[in-house]
Amino acid sequence: MTNVEVIQKVNLKDIYKRLLLNIDQTVAFLDLQFLEINFSHKFNARRILCFGTMGIYPLSVLWSMAHTDNLIYMMYSLTTLGAFFSVSSRLYSIVHNYSKSREIRREMNEAFERMETIPHIRSIFEKYLLISEKVFIATKMILLPCALLLPISSVMLFLWNGEMVLPYEFYIPWINPKTTSGFLVKLETYAFQMLNTKVAFDIVLCTAVYFFCHMVLGIGHLEVLKKHLSDFDELVHEDEVQQDRKAVKEIIKRIVVEQQCHYKIMRSFENFYSFQNLVIILSESILLVLVIFVIMSKFWLQGFGFIFAALGDIFAVTLTGTLFIISCEKFEQAVYDCKWYCLPAEFQFNFIMILRAAQHPVKPTVGGFLPMELGTFVLCIKNVYTVSMLLYNFLL
Repeated sequence: MTNVEVIQKVNLKDIYKRLLLNIDQTVAFLDLQFLEINFSHKFNARRILCFGTMGIYPLSVLWSMAHTDNLIYMMYSLTTLGAFFSVSSRLYSIVHNYSKSREIRREMNEAFERMETIPHIRSIFEKYLLISEKVFIATKMILLPCALLLPISSVMLFLWNGEMVLPYEFYIPWINPKTTSGFLVKLETYAFQMLNTKVAFDIVLCTAVYFFCHMVLGIGHLEVLKKHLSDFDELVHEDEVQQDRKAVKEIIKRIVVEQQCHYKIMRSFENFYSFQNLVIILSESILLVLVIFVIMSKFWLQGFGFIFAALGDIFAVTLTGTLFIISCEKFEQAVYDCKWYCLPAEFQFNFIMILRAAQHPVKPTVGGFLPMELGTFVLCIKNVYTVSMLLYNFLL
């Protein structure tokens, strides 16, 4: 008797739904799921914990600064304020721009229905969906050590020599760091800082993987469009005056519909992330300036964790934007190179529309002011270096 192995084909919608559920799960502790679960503005204990923690944090920084007259320790207290603004902008996108994620999901599902009917197109986008799942895992594995670096270093210092060093230089507002000391107070403050770390990590992880995964899917969508153009070239023959008008019309319609779907997705994606990207770039640049100043002043070894995390985030975001821009340019070149010149005049007009749209793609930006590309990363680093040196030379 022969054993027959049955391979069940997974629907593209199911893979995408699984990806969104995994992203939603990153903020399940805070009850901020907004992708697959209908988002509600009703407050509960977990949301009160989230927003309460975010609200108390700036008061904690001001409280800590008010109890020191040392400029370096004031800067030390301010280092995490850049991270606070970055997390706040991400939280704002989740709470106020979640409807844009609904638009993206709706357009994606419509695109999946069209792709399911064409096997070789389906296989292309399935590959990018699976890549997105790997990007999700990789992002989580990279961000987790960054979040745990300072807390673990504090525990290791305590176990090594008994020194109680807090991960961050901010305190619970009602505790005076000058007059209050002791193991229990340090433990309470450490627990409060860990709560801040948990809230910040969940929000950053959710929005970061959503950004990277959908940028990968955007690149995959452009690859699908390029494959449609290849199918068009195979259908059109240069040595024939009369083309198969019905087949040509069908594939041109397919390209136009898919291109418009791609543009709708990217417009919604840009509306979701544009303001957030601006605040993240600015806040992480400020964080870098403050951390570099503190490191040069008192050699704060753990501060290098902040530097690597902030630099890595800005670099990864701008690199992803650059890869997307390159894909847009490749698609535009593919439109130029296809056999549009073999078509009758009325069909060539449709290709003019395709070309015009390819020449003006919807690209991710930093608040609509700067393109999300590596040139922006270089500009940020130059400004961070300039401001850091000015601050160090002026204040010390």
